[in-house]
Parts: sequence; structure tokens; C-alpha cells
Amino acid sequence: MAADCSPSVVQGRPGRLAVVLEAVRARGVPIAVGLILIVAALLKTHQLATEELREQTFLTSRVFLTLLVLYETALAVGLLSGIAPGLLRWLAIITFAVFFEVSLYQGVMKYGGCGCLGKVHVSPWVMLAVDSLVLAALVLWRPSPSVGRSLGDPVRLGLAAAFYAWLVFPLLMHIAYYAPTGIMYSLRNDERLRVFVTLDYKEAPTSEKLLTTLEQATRLRLSLHPRLEFDPQRLGPLKATNIPVWSVMENLALTQKHPARWDQVPGGYELRPAAPLGHAAVPWLLSALGVAGTAAIYLFVRQKRNTVS
Repeated sequence: MAADCSPSVVQGRPGRLAVVLEAVRARGVPIAVGLILIVAALLKTHQLATEELREQTFLTSRVFLTLLVLYETALAVGLLSGIAPGLLRWLAIITFAVFFEVSLYQGVMKYGGCGCLGKVHVSPWVMLAVDSLVLAALVLWRPSPSVGRSLGDPVRLGLAAAFYAWLVFPLLMHIAYYAPTGIMYSLRNDERLRVFVTLDYKEAPTSEKLLTTLEQATRLRLSLHPRLEFDPQRLGPLKATNIPVWSVMENLALTQKHPARWDQVPGGYELRPAAPLGHAAVPWLLSALGVAGTAAIYLFVRQKRNTVS
């Protein structure tokens, strides 16, 4: 009898094509869903880092959206790392079922945008379609035991925890030290800053001269952080009649060389830089170094164990 020489089976072992198809079936869905969640978390972070929210309810508050960013990132890291695929599959199904309900409600109520992608305005009906596709993929996905990992694997669990920590570090830094690039509700809602002033500077005023005028009108202490580099030429000659103080403060913050925002201090406000580490890119650089270092240590330890065994 002739031996079976089919390409899919050689000496009782599955062929390369079968292995690849099995890996795609088992890992393609969680990787795709994980990347979708990562993109959504990054876009929400960008909004929280560059915008002041109205925070009319808890669901639109900075605290809730920050918790949502942390949750989406954690679920994404879990799906991408392959930890407990069976458990995370059901958790992802529940998550996107909630997203589906929210998108459906917003679509029926004729919301202009879903808000799930930060400043990127997407129709709720588009997100409803995306949520439906993701839900269908998750329902059809059957994690393979040969590819999946369990919570009992301490090494993989530790790696996932380390990568998650390095990833959320820059996200939290940008969220905590945000710098509004538009409307500053905290200033506009302060009745003390609704006083009107008249400015008439034929030449660009210094920060001291401008803040003195605002202090005299509001009787508040206004100052600039020493690390900020104030450039009067960015403001240019000022001439305005009956302009609210909050408007002048907004313009002063928006014309800084580096992102900055007004923070309340005893007796008034201080304009502070939004990058405590010196530059907005520093947290991302530290995160990249941390991820690379963690991966290098893992590979070194694994190679050493293989050598010993």
C-alpha cells in the first residue's frame, strides 16, 4: 500500500498550512479585538489629555473615562498575550455587548457622535456595525488549548502585567497632566473670572504687566510657573474692550510654547506646564525602554533555562 504523502500530514504530524490555519483561527480574533481596544483607549487618552470635559454625569466624567481606558487596555493586553482565553472571551463578549447597547441607544436618540473614539466623531450606527462584527467574531471564536495560556502560567502572567504597567504609565501621565487646547470650562465656570477688563497695549505686554491688570480686576493672585517660557510676541499688541478675564487667561495658556493649563492655588491660579518630566514624549520613551528591558530579561532567562536543561 502506498504511503500517505499528502501535504497536510507527514509522519502523523499536521502540515505547516494546517498549523498556520489553526494559529490564525485561535489567535486572529483575540489579536484583532485587542488592537481595536488599544486604538480606542489611545484615542480616549488623547481626548483626556487635550480637552476639558463638561462632566455633566459620572459617565461623562474624567474619572469614569480614565477607568474605561485602564479597563480597555487591560482587556487588550490579556487578549494579545493569550492569558486565560476562555475567560477573556466571555469578558470581551460582555464588554462589546454593552458597547452595542450604548451605540444602539445613541443612534436611536440621534446623538451626533458616539464619543467612544475620543475626538474622532463617528456615527453611533457605524460603531453599532463594528460592535456587531466584533461580537459575531467573538461568539464564533473557539480558543485552542494548544495556543491559549492559563492564569496558572506565572511567567506569562508576569510579562502581561509588566507590559500593561509600562503601557498605562504614559497614558495616565497624559491624563493627569492634561493641557486643554480649546474651551477651558474650569475658567469659564468660575464667577470670579467673569469680570470684564479693557486692554490697550500698543506693544506686546510682559507677563507681569498683563497679570497685574488681571489681578487688579479679580483681586486674585495669578502667576506663571518658573519653568514656563513666556514669549510676549506670541500675544502681540493687545487691544480689547470689556473682555472677560477668563478669555484673556485662555489665550495666555494657548499661546505658550509648551502645553500648559491653569491650576487653582490658594488665593488664585497658576499657569503650569502640562509635562512634569520636561516633555510630553518622555513618558512614552520611558515606556518603550521599559518594554524593551522587560522583553530582553525574559528572553535572557528563557535562553539560560534552555541551556541548562
